[in-house]
Amino acid sequence: MRLGTHLTGGVLAYTATATLFQVPFTATGVVVAAAASAAPDVDTLGSTVGRVFSPLARRIERRYGHRTLTHCYAAQLAVAVVTLPLIALGQPHLYAALVVGYASHPFLDTLTVQGVRVWWPWSDRRGVFPYYNRQPTAYRTTTGSRADSFFGAFFLVATIPLALVQHDGYPRLVRVVQADASAAVRDFLDWSAEGYLVSVEVEADDPQHLRRLSGTFEAIGTTGQNTLLVRDTTGRTFSLGPAYTADFQPTRAVAHRGERVTVSRRRVDLAGRVLADLDGLVPTLDDGTRARHLLDGQLTLTEDAGVTPDEFRFDTVEGTDRRLSLQFATLADLDRLGLSGLVVEAGVVTVRVYLSPGQAEGYAPEYPLRCPPRPLCPQAERAPAPLGGRGRPRRDRRHRRRPRDLGARHGPPGRRGGPGRPRRRPGRPPPGLWRPRRAPPAARSGRVGPTPSSAATG
Repeated sequence: MRLGTHLTGGVLAYTATATLFQVPFTATGVVVAAAASAAPDVDTLGSTVGRVFSPLARRIERRYGHRTLTHCYAAQLAVAVVTLPLIALGQPHLYAALVVGYASHPFLDTLTVQGVRVWWPWSDRRGVFPYYNRQPTAYRTTTGSRADSFFGAFFLVATIPLALVQHDGYPRLVRVVQADASAAVRDFLDWSAEGYLVSVEVEADDPQHLRRLSGTFEAIGTTGQNTLLVRDTTGRTFSLGPAYTADFQPTRAVAHRGERVTVSRRRVDLAGRVLADLDGLVPTLDDGTRARHLLDGQLTLTEDAGVTPDEFRFDTVEGTDRRLSLQFATLADLDRLGLSGLVVEAGVVTVRVYLSPGQAEGYAPEYPLRCPPRPLCPQAERAPAPLGGRGRPRRDRRHRRRPRDLGARHGPPGRRGGPGRPRRRPGRPPPGLWRPRRAPPAARSGRVGPTPSSAATG
């Protein structure tokens, strides 16, 4: 085979190995594989490599001949053993490039009529591929023929799609071909776990409302194995998935990996605060806009939220009475619904902020909010009432409710009695009820000793 055929064959072998066995595919590996695929021809002066290293090639060719010492199985095994330290040095892709690239050269030479003495020095029998017993030279080629040039071009063309598959992985190739919501969900989960932003190229329809969604949108989350949430540039959120469970049913959905970001997470207790306090956790970018962020949590408000569901989009904010649910929401959603000024009675919110590498968060971690909590009612600011008798709060006589018809029940004002029942002093039981018997004068005065009746009895 010609040098070009060997070079493309070695690179193709390295690319296929990297794709199938998840070996790193690098430019250095490509160069090493190409060099290793040309190295066995150093045993003859008729090759390009042999002319470059002519003293070595002349000695090997005179003593051992062509396609013997450097083409046999023993030489391939020696290369695999000698280069083993590359694995210990953390360079497995270079080891694979050397071994696979070197082994590809003898294999391609078996496609020629001459074949290769693969069992040298134990046997001079030549190995050929393919072998046809009725005509040994059938289905094989000669060096420099048209078939040789065809093999070189074919190896080059086959390397390109394999390199693309190796770059994104075989599962990625399957998902691109599948191009549905479930494939986009799996790509989103894999890339978001590695810290990348994900965008989705969408072609979808809504048969119920006769709408169509087309373009590239930002993927923000999932609600199931087959449902993906996307957001457009205006802040509207839509769900892509099966019919009757999502806003749109995609005919094509292909996810694309974006820039790498750092995700900052905060769990904030909003009891006694307003929703607008969350603005202190989201930094402002240089262009004056808020950084990418998402809000999730369940809250109880001090008043009715009054959130109306929207059937034309995915509701990131849902409210029932005083309950408020946030799912992949943003501060813009709270401002749009007029909820920023509501006071939270209880609840915790998880804030996720997506920042570019090296971008500051804009606040200290030990100060999650920039303002103190607000009281839930004005009475919380009053001092505690003074204690009266027996540890109970003393009542203010000015706020006692008086009966309306004072003359009919208690007589005219200023008198202690009247035609009705006599007035009672505060704290006395009503007439007719049992009242405790008063202690003897001796017990009230604090004197301790027997009473006169007990003394006379004794």
